[in-house]
Amino acid sequence: AGVVQALYVLKLLKEFEHLGLYFHSIVLIKGHEIFTEFYRKPFKKDELHRMYSISKTFTALAVGILADDKVISLDDKVVDYFTDMADENTHPYIKETTIRELLMMAGPFGSLKGFDRNSDDWTKSYFSKKPDYPSGTLFYYDTSGTRILCAMVERLAKKPLKAIAWFKGICQRNNWLVVSYGKLENSIFKCRSRTAVVCSISTRCC
Repeated sequence: AGVVQALYVLKLLKEFEHLGLYFHSIVLIKGHEIFTEFYRKPFKKDELHRMYSISKTFTALAVGILADDKVISLDDKVVDYFTDMADENTHPYIKETTIRELLMMAGPFGSLKGFDRNSDDWTKSYFSKKPDYPSGTLFYYDTSGTRILCAMVERLAKKPLKAIAWFKGICQRNNWLVVSYGKLENSIFKCRSRTAVVCSISTRCC
């Protein structure tokens, strides 16, 4: 079995090369054991890597904790937590959007259309944009919805997500480094290679 497994790993690496896919490292896990590690030069095992959209998992976890604690309901209208930003000009599709729909990537915007990159306040700009369709219509991987959920969590907690006790504990246990240049929604998450792979698996399961 080990020989067959090794052949499949080599086939995978050759396929990556054939497709011209550039990767830093590969760590394959079966059960709770790492059975293959490969680090492409110049990258090393203990080098920090950006984690990008793993922050979506942190935000979803925070929302889940708030729902479990009965602070929110997943069927609440998102706009109810941003009454200072939404007004009579906010589109009805946005006003009807629920927390659940944003968690499901079923918000009213196509990818990256839900905020104005030139705005000083990306969260506020969400409520002035023209949506593409009613929420719940279809799945569309969209960062702007998660940004709104993160802003909601921080409002309810009255502190940045990175300062909340359970989040700080997760970072410390997993040797994650948060490099922030603003609010959490503009933060860079970095971690070591092995942790990144485990996070990626967790994200797929969530």
